[in-house]
Amino acid sequence: MQKRNSYVDFFKGISCIAVILIHCRFPGAVGGVFRAIARFAVPYFFSATGYYLYSNTHDVNIEKLKHRLRKTIMLLLYAELFYIVFYIASNFLIFGLPFETILENFTTAGIVRLLVDNSPVLYPHLWYVFALIYCYVFIIYVCSEKIKNKHKTVYCFITLTYYIFFSEILPRFGIDDVFTPWHISIHNTFFIRALPFVFLGAIVRDNEERIKTISLSPIHVYLGTFLLCMISVAERVLFSDSGVYLSSIGLIVLFWIISINKICPVNTVFVYIGNQLSTYIYIIHIAVMNLFDMICLKMNINEIAFVMWVRPIVVILISLGVSGIIAFYNQEHKQKRGL
Repeated sequence: MQKRNSYVDFFKGISCIAVILIHCRFPGAVGGVFRAIARFAVPYFFSATGYYLYSNTHDVNIEKLKHRLRKTIMLLLYAELFYIVFYIASNFLIFGLPFETILENFTTAGIVRLLVDNSPVLYPHLWYVFALIYCYVFIIYVCSEKIKNKHKTVYCFITLTYYIFFSEILPRFGIDDVFTPWHISIHNTFFIRALPFVFLGAIVRDNEERIKTISLSPIHVYLGTFLLCMISVAERVLFSDSGVYLSSIGLIVLFWIISINKICPVNTVFVYIGNQLSTYIYIIHIAVMNLFDMICLKMNINEIAFVMWVRPIVVILISLGVSGIIAFYNQEHKQKRGL
């Protein structure tokens, strides 16, 4: 496995904050701007996974990957159990909803969509963990290193083109790719939404020496980042609120050029967040956001403008704090076990 790159951890730290801003928006147009810019975040996580899957001989260590698969499955089970308990506690105990109303979410069509394109039954963000597991299984048991670099590139081009058309451009004209009675979106399956970004990370790893020949100054980086962010906003205005924009892919590529060439200094706080806390933040931030909303609703302050503006900041800070506590106790537990 590839040695950790602090720049990758830095962008993972930025990405997990960006994910919160996708789900917990600022009011009005400001929220739309941040939401559009932040669309690079989840695909970047997939690309970082792909980057670390391959060694300097371009091979996959299958045993380590199987270990990572088992850990991710356990993470999903714990996360789903936590959110089932959270959902029941918040809706049944706090709001007094009938238990039958809660169970109405678990329909056959909902379960099928969950398994095929990871559409949420209860909470939307856990689709990422499902898709990551599918990517691991595909790479372990189907492709491994059998898919050459050129094949990964072709796959990325075809699937990402499909995704951009069906998630960004065609919805603007009322066209989608839902072909089943369960309303499963082809572009939301892991084959289209996740695996190409994992392969993109692998392509970066395969072409690391070539990327090192790309010469960019810090001013080029800052201007390029700003321009791509503004294009993301323009794409959202002109087309639709897509899960990923074409400019989001450009941002991811730019971040990898920065990471490989170590252009510009990185903030050590975000490096720590990306390395130690990003997974926990991704899992728990929805619960933090929902609890905040419940408290505000109970206090009848949920429509006050100031509350809506501070809401994303409060959710970010609490998610960071809780994740830091979880990481600390996990580290203590590992030390006691001698791991």
